[in-house]
Amino acid sequence: MIVEYAGYYFEPVLIQSAEGKTNWYNVDKTNETTTGVINMIENYKVDTACILFQSNLPRQQNFDLSDVVTFVNMFYITKPKKKNVAMALWNAFKPYQMAVWNYLGIVFVAQCMFAVVVGKLECMLGWSAKVRPFERCWQYLRLQIRQSMDYHIPFKLSAGNLSFVFYSVIQATLLTNLYSGIILSVLMRGESQKPWESFDDMVNLVKSKEYKFVMDKNTYENSWFFTDLQHAETEHLRKLFSALSTTPVSIVDTVEDALNMLDLGGYIMAVQEDSYSMFSSTERCGYYYYRDVEVSKPAFFMFAKNNPLLSGFNHAIRMNQKFIDRAFRKYFDVNKKTGNIPRCPLTDEDIPEAAKQLDITETFGIFLVILIGCGASGIVWVLEIVFWSLCECFKRLRDSHRRRLFAEPWQSLAAAKSFYIVLDKAVDEKPLENGNIAPKLMVDLKKIN
Repeated sequence: MIVEYAGYYFEPVLIQSAEGKTNWYNVDKTNETTTGVINMIENYKVDTACILFQSNLPRQQNFDLSDVVTFVNMFYITKPKKKNVAMALWNAFKPYQMAVWNYLGIVFVAQCMFAVVVGKLECMLGWSAKVRPFERCWQYLRLQIRQSMDYHIPFKLSAGNLSFVFYSVIQATLLTNLYSGIILSVLMRGESQKPWESFDDMVNLVKSKEYKFVMDKNTYENSWFFTDLQHAETEHLRKLFSALSTTPVSIVDTVEDALNMLDLGGYIMAVQEDSYSMFSSTERCGYYYYRDVEVSKPAFFMFAKNNPLLSGFNHAIRMNQKFIDRAFRKYFDVNKKTGNIPRCPLTDEDIPEAAKQLDITETFGIFLVILIGCGASGIVWVLEIVFWSLCECFKRLRDSHRRRLFAEPWQSLAAAKSFYIVLDKAVDEKPLENGNIAPKLMVDLKKIN
């Protein structure tokens, strides 16, 4: 269209190359010769190439660039990881953030401690017979999990009753009812089909090595994006460069190899929206496309120095700017597929929310809580058995020792002295007579044995 508007005759020069392996520019290190499309433009073998280039310092010095044709964005393509038990492990805790769960735990412990203090004060005042800390904690726990309770005033003091009322209304009732509605929504919604919502989320996934970048060798070596990334001048790109320094890019031979790795899940491709990689990705199913609006580059046609056709091209570009933008978005928009359009099966995104069923993966978080409770109960049960077994063993040893002490009369007297046992005796009798045991006392000691 630009050539026709400028009144030029269009004579195509075809280059034979495999898909995705076009030789744009290559230097033969053996004889220092250059080959490729850019070399053909530089040597006037062709006037320009039927592709848009981005400006960099070598191109500004060695070539003439046309007026800006359009702006191109970078896309990050990935295939979300498949759902597994690990991803839904903590579904039961998703309604509240970790800070809220910490608050709930701290408030519960504080209430139990306050209840014990109030109970001790009541005992000191003589209003209750005994302080029972575990009973107080169990009272609050039953209130939290909505178990039936005896309807009586929990405390004698008004301070304890007031704190109990506020706890039951706010935490045990309001927050629990709020949790019930949110947990159902979380389970019905399931895991988000989007692996990330923002650029920072993607960078964090790369830093944590949950996702890795993969690129074909040709794109990685010739793309302006990775050149700009190594000399990042903006905070936006510096974040990604820092993440890639800990999780390096995986380099493969072809675009098809890179897309095959994307199909495995956990890999990301950074592609320009008008590139062959983007075009090939639209022929596959299940990909997630994230447009990086912060990275946008002007695109130009590239000519050799002092090419006489440049002025005509620039005039045609300026006069057809709106048509060029419309045509570019028509053929290169990711949502408007061209070429071999695939028949993609239905995914979870295509199924209405009301028609989805909860599976074991999504509800496993609830079963996890049950398993934690059963495990804790089992551990406490074992500890109780060990504790009470030791207590019974100590009791048997103590009783055996006491029986040995009372085996002989003289041992009984020693035990009586050591344990301060007061023996019944007649009023007119003394325990000792001239240093010997009194007859009546000897009879009483024998009765004990």
